[in-house]
Amino acid sequence: VAVELIMKAGGAIKCEDATTQNLVGDGLKNKLEAIGSLRCTKSLNCKFEDFSCSYDIAASSVTLEFTLNQIANLMDKDILDGDVEKIKASAVANNIAFEINTARKRAVIPMSEAVVTKAETKMVCPARSIMINDECIVCSPGYELNSAKDACVICNFGSWSTGGYISCNPCINSTLTTQLMGATNALSCIPKTDICVVGGILKLNGNLFPPTGSRVVQSTIITGVCPSGTNQEFGVGDRFSCNQEKYPICHGKYFD
Repeated sequence: VAVELIMKAGGAIKCEDATTQNLVGDGLKNKLEAIGSLRCTKSLNCKFEDFSCSYDIAASSVTLEFTLNQIANLMDKDILDGDVEKIKASAVANNIAFEINTARKRAVIPMSEAVVTKAETKMVCPARSIMINDECIVCSPGYELNSAKDACVICNFGSWSTGGYISCNPCINSTLTTQLMGATNALSCIPKTDICVVGGILKLNGNLFPPTGSRVVQSTIITGVCPSGTNQEFGVGDRFSCNQEKYPICHGKYFD
């Protein structure tokens, strides 16, 4: 969450150079903290950033612009919102006057007629996170950001991810793959020859477990399960190796 604020105040500081702008920005921040109108910077829930100021000679006024960027959990947004309201109230109460000392002179920004002319809240996620449904998240292990960087997608076969903001890492060479999608570490990469895909079905009088299409290791035993009231073909067991081309199941029917 980021809140952009613009304040107009009295004073004759011209803000012509970076040094003066830094002095004014620091003076305003310190004053707001001292009077209790800016808590989030001291509690490390936000940063006082992007400060700029400009002087209007005709109106003899200073325009101060700054952003409060939230850096903690979105659950702490209430702290930031509370500070914005306190800053507004302080401006109305005329108690934000502060002074600075430039190389040329001592200057006072009285803020006697200060008013917050803009307080716009923007949802801005911390670095290496994305916003989905108004919530800042990082991708879970086994996922990566899509190309549009607006959603997390599962790592494909042959890749893995520890999560966060990075892309899925491919297995170290082309002879390796993963048994499942969504692998979370490099140890999930195994030789492709260790993987077996349970065969397709032409006609089925029963089911397999794991089911057809499952990626399993070669040593996995496939179990045939017949519907209630039927039995496995006489003389044929109900446990098979994954690499069989056909599996006899339920009343002599075959599927492959």
